[in-house]
Amino acid sequence: MDWRTPAAFLALTALTGCAKHYVYQNTAWDMDEKKFTIARPLSRVLPGGSGDRFWSEPTVIDSLKATATYRLGPEGLQSVTVVFEPVQTGKELYLDHYRRVKVLLSEKYGAPEVEGADLAVRVQKLRSFQVPEHQTRSVFRSPLARIELTCGGECDGTSVGNSIMITYEKPRPRTEGL
Repeated sequence: MDWRTPAAFLALTALTGCAKHYVYQNTAWDMDEKKFTIARPLSRVLPGGSGDRFWSEPTVIDSLKATATYRLGPEGLQSVTVVFEPVQTGKELYLDHYRRVKVLLSEKYGAPEVEGADLAVRVQKLRSFQVPEHQTRSVFRSPLARIELTCGGECDGTSVGNSIMITYEKPRPRTEGL
């Protein structure tokens, strides 16, 4: 047996061990708190209750300021939520921000699997009722995550409740919750 065969196998094994499947900003599902703090050294733990711990850090996405919040439970990283800071602009400009974020997610993950406005129309059956795109959710899927884009309330940036938000969760079966 040639000495290069075992060496090539060992090199290939080492390289596959280095491959990471990151969900968001070099974090992975079920990552424990120790690994998380190494991966996200700028995150700070949020004060509060028992159970899951929340870590937060400022971020910028396509020139829009946001806060990323990571939820770590007993099993490690469970979800990531990105909330864009409310911007004091007119509603139409704020909706443009929402559409920019939606385009970025579409470029990265493909077209939304579920368009919230379309789903709302289907649920209403025969009514010719059209829900504005920003008042419902768009769901994207990747092999590693279920990504949901929402914009609460009037989507006008007047408060955190009316902000653009992206939520990353572990993948789940398409029929879960039916």
